Amino acid sequence: MKRIIFVLLLFHVLFLFTFNCIAQQQQWNWYFGAYAALNFSSGTPVAVAGSAINTGEGCATISDHSGNLLFYTDGDTVWNRNNLHMPNGYGLFGSSTTTQSSIIVPKPDSAGIYYIFTADYQANPHGICYSEVDTSLDGGFGDVTVKNIQLLTPSCEKICAVRHCNGKDYWVIVHGTSDSSYYSYLITNAGVSPPIINNIGISISDLINNTQTIGYLKASPNGRKLASASLQKDTVQLFDFDNSTGLLSNCITIPNLPGGPYGLSFSPNNALLYITTGNNIYQYDISSNNQTIINSSQYMVTNQNTGGGALQ
Repeated sequence: MKRIIFVLLLFHVLFLFTFNCIAQQQQWNWYFGAYAALNFSSGTPVAVAGSAINTGEGCATISDHSGNLLFYTDGDTVWNRNNLHMPNGYGLFGSSTTTQSSIIVPKPDSAGIYYIFTADYQANPHGICYSEVDTSLDGGFGDVTVKNIQLLTPSCEKICAVRHCNGKDYWVIVHGTSDSSYYSYLITNAGVSPPIINNIGISISDLINNTQTIGYLKASPNGRKLASASLQKDTVQLFDFDNSTGLLSNCITIPNLPGGPYGLSFSPNNALLYITTGNNIYQYDISSNNQTIINSSQYMVTNQNTGGGALQ
């Protein structure tokens, strides 16, 4: 059972992708958890009333370039800025019990068009899919125009996005099962391209209800690092990421994390990695890019035995 903790913006439910992906204002609104929402436009979080979401884990929110809420999702349902269901905005193939049920990526050079990428629960058959939202429809409140286009099955509960080095396109990275495969999908104004497949790191089982599929995949703010948590294997692996080719390299293993790692996040300067487990929050200095030095830098931020959740 995954438990909940709230410490310094540490939630059991968060979405967001790496900070270099979109303008700061597009992340000013967070809708998550049991009807919770925060607005960061003032520089500090302010609670917002009216949220319709009720999820135990993954969710995603997107705002416009001025910081105005556009829509949010738990991977199954999409709500518009008035907290109402979008037309056709239901039955997406994510799950509110998926680590990273969904992630929202703007379609490059296509004003008002967004992709919602979803991940199914613990290697269930829907796997990784995407849907498309046009925010110009339904009087400007948005409509789901394409739904549940399958990219990969089965899959882990992991999705993250990184801006391409050209500053316009995006990579969406996911993990398969039965092997060590990472799939990097390039997102351009032409759509979703076939994946670049990387076989690196530990192998993940595809057994239904196997907790090996649980745990976050996160990118550093500069898009040059990926961290991947494997709850059941008590392990986090850190990779270099080439945002021009979509390739992962230089696997560094952080082992023996009792209670199992779940949440991950990088510091704004890309030098520190934070990990939540069933018991603790850990900090690692990753600036050396050396496995031995990184593991020896472990610092326990808190030891409350309350259970760690998602981290942002």
